[in-house]
Amino acid sequence: MDFAEVKKSSREIFSGRIIKVRVDTVELPNGREATRECVEHPGAVAVIARDDQDRVCLVRQYRYPVGEMLWEIPFLYQIY
Repeated sequence: MDFAEVKKSSREIFSGRIIKVRVDTVELPNGREATRECVEHPGAVAVIARDDQDRVCLVRQYRYPVGEMLWEIPFLYQIY
């Protein structure tokens, strides 16, 4: 299945020394439009744990800013 999204327009919201923030309007594979808030930055770092069988848990997620599916460490949050 093709998850690619096509940029229709882009508006820069913020430009700093380290990051830039923009809002893009995209066309989804089903023809509908959506808004994407994108942060451009030079990179990131993460730590991942493995179990006693050397397994890790990853999720596959389409990321519009890079235009492809990425394997990622799951994001966990707690609702208070």
